[in-house]
Amino acid sequence: MALTHFNASTTQYQFDEFKNSKARSVPFEKIDYSIYRPSSNCVAFTTTEERITTWIKVFYQRYHVQQNNHGEQGPLKSTWEEQQAQNDPNKCEKITLTLHLEGKKPQESIVTIIIYCSTGRIQIQGRFLRKWGDNEFDTIKQIIDNSTDDVSTIASKNITQFINAISQSPTEKQYDTRNESKETKPETETKPATETEPTTHTKVTKQSSSIPVTSPAREQSMNTIKNNVANLESNFVIFKQDMLISLVDLKEEIKAKDEKIELLEKRIINLEVINELLQKDNTDLNNISKKQKQIDKKVNAVQTQVNNMEKSHLLQNRALNVLYLN
Repeated sequence: MALTHFNASTTQYQFDEFKNSKARSVPFEKIDYSIYRPSSNCVAFTTTEERITTWIKVFYQRYHVQQNNHGEQGPLKSTWEEQQAQNDPNKCEKITLTLHLEGKKPQESIVTIIIYCSTGRIQIQGRFLRKWGDNEFDTIKQIIDNSTDDVSTIASKNITQFINAISQSPTEKQYDTRNESKETKPETETKPATETEPTTHTKVTKQSSSIPVTSPAREQSMNTIKNNVANLESNFVIFKQDMLISLVDLKEEIKAKDEKIELLEKRIINLEVINELLQKDNTDLNNISKKQKQIDKKVNAVQTQVNNMEKSHLLQNRALNVLYLN
């Protein structure tokens, strides 16, 4: 499917009426984390035909234009992709907006925002889903509720809080906590044991020595694996929803073609009936024409007899006149 680009007029994102979706039911412009499994890192909500273009404009200005064009805003970068509708190349079916931190690998995205223009469904997924929902959703909704035609001046409102939240490294925080616990352990272990507590001290020492020390590199690898698994689950959710939407579109297309076939069959039946009537009328006309010819012959014959009788009568009159004169 060909990719298209953002249209400032937003005509390609506007649909008179949203199509029915087979995807899981979600609330109207509200975040509910309980709908999807926590491991899927996914949340979604719906909007209306009138408001979806405003959501799109705010997303585009907030995350794509102002972050990619103004480096001073912070390390947040994005990619914007649009997918054409199958039945109308002038319409956009789906928008995929992927956020990531500058310098990180592309597959380690922060969140991915997917906007289904034809159904009014907006889906957010990724490892920083909660931070996006806690820091961004209410702010963006407030912008949309109070927005005008030009949202570029207010689209970046309070985005610094979200950038600071996602810029913190969870690996470094865990490592610092672990170092703090290691520094406090010697005080416990160097505490002299009493004669009545030798067994307890021994157990504490063994338990402390048996705690595995995980390196930062290993924790980073585990986090990467977890993120990849979460991305796979999120991508599967997207694939499933795309397949459901494709199936719905296919069913609607088949239904439309069935209706056309049914209409054509009715027209064929009507044409056959009309043809039979015309053939019957033609037969009747032929019979009438034959009868008309027969009548014409009889009329001509009668007319000939009348003419002959008139001639005969005229001759008789002439003959009588001659005898009378003589």
